[in-house]
Amino acid sequence: MLAQEREIAEKRLIDERRRLAGDVRQELLSQLERIKLQALRSRAGGDAHATGAGEQPRAIALVASVEDGHLVLPWDRDPRAGAFTAAAEEPRFADAIRLGERDELVTKQFDRAVGAYRRALSFARLPDQTAFARLLVARALTKGGWPRDADAEYRKILQSPSGAIDIDEQGIPLTLYAARRLLDGGQSDQSDRQLILGIIRAELAREKALPPAAAYMLGDLADSLAWTMWPGRIAAA
Repeated sequence: MLAQEREIAEKRLIDERRRLAGDVRQELLSQLERIKLQALRSRAGGDAHATGAGEQPRAIALVASVEDGHLVLPWDRDPRAGAFTAAAEEPRFADAIRLGERDELVTKQFDRAVGAYRRALSFARLPDQTAFARLLVARALTKGGWPRDADAEYRKILQSPSGAIDIDEQGIPLTLYAARRLLDGGQSDQSDRQLILGIIRAELAREKALPPAAAYMLGDLADSLAWTMWPGRIAAA
């Protein structure tokens, strides 16, 4: 049953990645189409700077290198992703996570799952391990019907020192998961939203390029936050 549940979870993850890739592809195509139309209007009107909308078109640039005949994108071969995988596979930590997943995903005993994930949290020695275990604790708390306790775990992740928590194996910052779930829970207050806004600004200030899935998640989170914080302004725009 556990193996079957994991197969289902892996399939869902693959489907979610495909959906994200499709959304990113569609967004890029839409942006390129708008830029093309603006360029055509500019040429037709004889104004090299006119866009038809009164704004300069936003450029989309792909920066990459070629190594051994292969295209290497800026977010490829990020050593931080490998570091996260190694941290998550530390024996005592990984064993406690597996027990928690069995209780959460197979037997649906969410209180026991919370206990197992908290044991993993006690074994954590790195910020990434701590954040990952807290995300699982919060997820099990939500399923068990304790949303306030789950939100408290998300806030602890977001309140970690800047730069202390890195990315997962997909290149997505763990703080974005916590921000997304806290905002989606519907219980976030103004201080939470300011905290999430700070997380978004910190990610945008990083010199390291985010992979497409992470960039899409960051943009989606920013859009949701804007609607939450300034609904009147967004509606008017």
